Amino acid sequence: MSIGAQGAFFCLRIYHFIFCKETTKGSGFYQSGYGTTLTAREVPTKTGYTFSGWSEIPATMPDEDVIITGTFNVNSYVITLPEKIELCEGYSITDGKVSYGSELKFKAADGYIASNVKIGSTVLEPDENGIYSITVKENTVVTAEILLLGDVNFDKNVDDKDAAMVLKYISYGKAFFDDDNDKNEKAKLAANADGIGNVDMLDVIKILEISEKSKSTVVDPDDDWFN
Repeated sequence: MSIGAQGAFFCLRIYHFIFCKETTKGSGFYQSGYGTTLTAREVPTKTGYTFSGWSEIPATMPDEDVIITGTFNVNSYVITLPEKIELCEGYSITDGKVSYGSELKFKAADGYIASNVKIGSTVLEPDENGIYSITVKENTVVTAEILLLGDVNFDKNVDDKDAAMVLKYISYGKAFFDDDNDKNEKAKLAANADGIGNVDMLDVIKILEISEKSKSTVVDPDDDWFN
């Protein structure tokens, strides 16, 4: 009798005569004579799967070889994403769950940018297009700080005051916020409204577009907004 493993299936072959093949990794070999009482072997395990049972096992060894097949069901895990984070095209979560080993790709929704994206204490890094990727192996909670694109002063509104702050940053190189490096880094992310390269005048124009201002709006660096 031999047990061999391949993929998500286990095959149990029982011989009516005593015979033992070479043992290989992941397989065990047994032998049984005709008429011997047969019992199920120990439940096999496979990471990310749950054993669902053996096929029918004869009560006693017949006068022929018998193949008994065991099967596995893939486990599903709960995936929790923050608001304003959306899955990329071609990826899905069904009833809040995803099968073991599945890849998920996600990004901030249009008009937003994600900062400090984590699973537990592990920080996730996006690719050049701002897309994050994970392989599901367990229940997973993704956390993130979501910034409104163009909202440089963090008042939950994009307007010409944000454009003025970006123009001041470009013109004078002055930090958005004094003595607050973390807030400044987030402000830089929010200021890069066109999502291209560094913060520049195109971002000022984009912020004005977002705030429904005209492209021709002129922001004076000496305006009181800078004081």
